[in-house]
Amino acid sequence: MWPRLVNVLVGGWLMAAPSLLGYGGPAGTNDHVIGPLILTCATIAMSESVRSVRWITLTLGVWLMLSPLVFDYSSRQTLHSFSIGLLVVLMARIPGALKERFGDGWTGIWRRRGQSESKREEKSYA
Repeated sequence: MWPRLVNVLVGGWLMAAPSLLGYGGPAGTNDHVIGPLILTCATIAMSESVRSVRWITLTLGVWLMLSPLVFDYSSRQTLHSFSIGLLVVLMARIPGALKERFGDGWTGIWRRRGQSESKREEKSYA
C-alpha cells in the first residue's frame, strides 16, 4: 500500500510543481495532465481487487521519463521529469501484499461450479 501512497503524493506534487517551481509551457502542461492521472490510478490501485491498475501508473511514469525527448524541456525540467518518472516507475513495480484472492477468471468459475456439484451429490447420498 505504501508504494501507491508515494505515487499519490507524486501525482499531487506534479499538479503543484509548475506553479511552485515557476515553469510552464509543454513541461507545465504535461505535469498538469499526468499528475492527476497518476494520483487517480495510484488511489484506485490501493484496493486489492484492482491492484493491476498500477501498470497504468507505470506507463505514465515511463511517459514522464520520455517526454523531455518529445517536448522542448530545459535541463532543469528534464531532470525533474526524469527523476519523478523513475520514482513513479519504481513504486508501480512493487506489487504489494494480497490478503485475499479476487476472481480467478474462467478457471475460478469452473472450480466453483465443480465444487457445488460435488456438494449436491454428497447431499443426495446422505
